[in-house]
Amino acid sequence: MSSRRVVKLPYTEKHMACPHCRAPLVIGTVMDTILLARRICPKCHKEFLIENDVPRKPADGLKKPSGSVRTTKSKKSAKTR
Repeated sequence: MSSRRVVKLPYTEKHMACPHCRAPLVIGTVMDTILLARRICPKCHKEFLIENDVPRKPADGLKKPSGSVRTTKSKKSAKTR
């Protein structure tokens, strides 16, 4: 039997506020910097993003593009003989 080496990761608590209701939050992580994470506020129950240790409201990805944006469907080329 080979013995396994126990790896200990440093546990860090990040203090921040919810971007929706400004409730104080403590986020526990093993990373030095939270590059990208999704969380839900326990007070207002809304989702927010943490990007580079900064809490942000998520971008609304359900918006339709403007009329000038067209779909990228390939058109059949008309062959002339």
